[in-house]
Amino acid sequence: MLEFVNLLFIPFISLHIWYRRHDLKIEKNISTLSDYVIWVVADLVICAVIMIVLGKFVGIEAHPDSMTFSIAECFLAIILPYIHEVFRKYFEVKVEITKRNSDKTGKKAGC
Repeated sequence: MLEFVNLLFIPFISLHIWYRRHDLKIEKNISTLSDYVIWVVADLVICAVIMIVLGKFVGIEAHPDSMTFSIAECFLAIILPYIHEVFRKYFEVKVEITKRNSDKTGKKAGC
């Protein structure tokens, strides 16, 4: 039963926070569904990796059907949208093409 909650309901927290931070409305469309799926995967994978690392180094193990995993995933679902926003703001990559280096025949110049 907890797997069902971890898979369907807890990632909705991340989606809700993300949409509120960006003044978006949760609607019934494919875009919202794809955003939800991304948050489901992100929450579950990151939480599972954290639990594996904690199990190896600290000795705290939590499986997806335990309450400890659910609590950790709730905490992660709350902070993950903010972490994502920080990474998008400060680690943005921009690519700009200023000039194309070829002639009219389609061959590269200098060949």
